[in-house]
Amino acid sequence: MKRSKLEIYLKVLEAFVTHGPIRITKVTYEANINNSLSKQIISEFLKNGLLEERKIKKTAVYAPTTKAKKTLEQFKEISHLFPYLKECLAE
Repeated sequence: MKRSKLEIYLKVLEAFVTHGPIRITKVTYEANINNSLSKQIISEFLKNGLLEERKIKKTAVYAPTTKAKKTLEQFKEISHLFPYLKECLAE
């Protein structure tokens, strides 16, 4: 079953909030997407202030910001209030 773009983005955001700070390979595995898509989404999240890049032993890791945590919490709250959103995500 094909996932929507929104569903993929939420899965990536959830991986960062749950496991962060993490490397690209970890988020690729957690969200079950390819490396290229992971890089694209991370770039967008960095631009929007959802992630911050850190260096650990010359390796880039990405940590969720407070904004990322709040965004995920708010989306989960909205999806509980409006169950039909889950149906929209599945389309």
